[in-house]
Amino acid sequence: MASRTTTAAAWLVPICVAGVAHGALALLPVTFEPPPPPKIRLRVKAPPRPRPKPKTPVEKPKRVQRRPKRRRPARRVKPAAPPPARPAPPKPQPAPAPPSKPLTTTKTPAPKAPAAPRPPAPAAAPPPKKVKPAPRVSLRGYLRGLHGTLMRHRRYPAVAKRLGLEGRVLVELRVDQQGKLTKLSLYRSSGHRSLDKEALRMARAAAPYRALPAGYDRPVAVVVVPVDFKLADEDGI
Repeated sequence: MASRTTTAAAWLVPICVAGVAHGALALLPVTFEPPPPPKIRLRVKAPPRPRPKPKTPVEKPKRVQRRPKRRRPARRVKPAAPPPARPAPPKPQPAPAPPSKPLTTTKTPAPKAPAAPRPPAPAAAPPPKKVKPAPRVSLRGYLRGLHGTLMRHRRYPAVAKRLGLEGRVLVELRVDQQGKLTKLSLYRSSGHRSLDKEALRMARAAAPYRALPAGYDRPVAVVVVPVDFKLADEDGI
């Protein structure tokens, strides 16, 4: 028993001392200092050196081979011509002998032959006879008869008469030698369609006409016939 108490007392003493020490430490003011900042080491690296560019090979200038100059052949110098020799003075020629006179021979003229008689001159041709042109045939009389023939077939259009229309129509007729109407056309209008149509109808109704006058040498005669439409003429009928 005594040994257990001694061991217990031996453990209590250090425990108490430790408790007192911890209590004293607890009563002491506690101050915390911040830890020192970590040291930062900066390493400065030099930039990488630029790689040297590959050197482009420099072409060496080609040597221009100079063509050897052709030597021109030396001109041959013609030797100077010797001066012309002076002509020798002409030798004196002997004087010419006087010309001998030609011998004259007298010729007797031959007798002339008698001249041939001239042929008689042709008789003068008679002057050409003047041919008188054929007299021109006038168509005035034929035209008057043609106008009378057309007017005998005239009928005053009822519409034109009711409206009081008047006027003159010119119709062109082509008539052959026998008096046949070959072509009919309106030469000039009256300004009214009804009167123009009646004038053309009259020309067709009056055909065939009297034959062309004798002596008219053309195959076709072209005549223009006037057709008058007047209400006063109708009232008198």
